[in-house]
Amino acid sequence: MVQPQRVEGRIIAPRFLDAKGDDEFKVVSFSAKRARGAMAGWIVRERINGPGKLTTFDGLGYRHDPSRSEPDAPAFIRRLEG
Repeated sequence: MVQPQRVEGRIIAPRFLDAKGDDEFKVVSFSAKRARGAMAGWIVRERINGPGKLTTFDGLGYRHDPSRSEPDAPAFIRRLEG
């Protein structure tokens, strides 16, 4: 677990949201945990070295949503079909 008060520098905390209706999105803890892991692996594989490219992540069907994002909390949404 990261202790933010002990970290020197900027902390980026992406949010992963799943559709729960036409325009309603909610964090589903299990899915968000998988998405954070997928993003971490992607960051290492792609050698991402700054926050600017995080918005290009599209793993597990998530895509960046600028309208729900904040500077240090980019939001990624997905709609599951079925």
